[in-house]
Amino acid sequence: MTKDELVHEIGAMLIQDSKISSRRWHHLVIVAQLIELSTKVNGFAYETTSGDAVPTSPSNPKIPAKFEELCDAMRDPRKDRAELASFGSIVRPVACR
Repeated sequence: MTKDELVHEIGAMLIQDSKISSRRWHHLVIVAQLIELSTKVNGFAYETTSGDAVPTSPSNPKIPAKFEELCDAMRDPRKDRAELASFGSIVRPVACR
């Protein structure tokens, strides 16, 4: 799978995630931190009506593995994978709110 395909798949998984999709949000900001022994995925969902930032993380256990797959696809073979952070932002169209 290419890097672009992985980015789209991760985005779709985040939007369809039961914990994230249950919130009324208009903007989702997610950070994946990949370190030697663990991958952490969390961020903020910005509420539709108030605009308040609510801490969130996906409930789908496959999402961190997809970020690891993306990391591998983006790896420069001349460098070690010591640590990597990936940042993503999704804006929900008005019709989906």
